[in-house]
Amino acid sequence: MLSPELEDAFEELQDGLLASHRSTLFNLTDMGWKQIDAETDKYRTALSKIRTALEENGCTGRMRLQDCKPLDPERDVHTEHCCLVHGCKYGDEDCPVVTKNKTQSYPCEECGNE
Repeated sequence: MLSPELEDAFEELQDGLLASHRSTLFNLTDMGWKQIDAETDKYRTALSKIRTALEENGCTGRMRLQDCKPLDPERDVHTEHCCLVHGCKYGDEDCPVVTKNKTQSYPCEECGNE
């Protein structure tokens, strides 16, 4: 059996460690959620690009992929939406329109550049 002074000291140490661990756990959890949110945003962006590309190629609603018209290799989400003057609508550094690997399909809505 411990003396009352030792019991108090042990309890104080335990409370301090618990508080420290709670703070560490909170920080780790917060970091984890931020990382999960960032990854979720990446997947949502990618999914949005896929949906846009499919819709531009005639795939709408619940159509099966094999029922969609074939994809034109010269056209993609960038050629349909990005502008050589204004840059990539999606912020991609390697945008084929900006790098001049592909030609934009339509005149820009803002400047009329073809």
